[in-house]
Amino acid sequence: MIARTAEGLIGANVAMKEIRTPMKVYKEARARGDTAVMKRAMGYVENCSDDAWEHKAKADEGLKQEAVEAKEKAQLEREELEQRLKENRKETEKRIEEARKGENAAEAAVNAAQNTSEEAKTELDNPLEAAESTAEAAQTHADPSAPVTYTKDGVVIPANTGVKFSVTV
Repeated sequence: MIARTAEGLIGANVAMKEIRTPMKVYKEARARGDTAVMKRAMGYVENCSDDAWEHKAKADEGLKQEAVEAKEKAQLEREELEQRLKENRKETEKRIEEARKGENAAEAAVNAAQNTSEEAKTELDNPLEAAESTAEAAQTHADPSAPVTYTKDGVVIPANTGVKFSVTV
């Protein structure tokens, strides 16, 4: 609420409360039959009433001004929202384009995965050769004093020393 509206509303309220006093004086003078006091009291009532109408006019102007400002503010917010939506749309389009470029990379990764799966198939076809090749690789890279495990065929497989046992009684 802007100051003009608040001033108008408060002023009109005060003026209406001020009218009560001259109205009481008017009623008492009427009961006594004193016309001079009645006229003077009605003059005060009229002044307070005019003052209340002036303040009401200020409040109305303030309300109109508030409505205009609110309309302008809403228009600015709408424009800002539209701008943000445009920026989000551009950002989304960039992401979509990057994703499309990424799809080409993903296709290359799928092709690489297919190649490795072909290697895995050959290992499945010849498990003995695959075990021997892994054992040979382990022997060449393993520490000679490290524990090893032998298979039925006599192939050396490095033992998993990372396993820890815990016994509770």
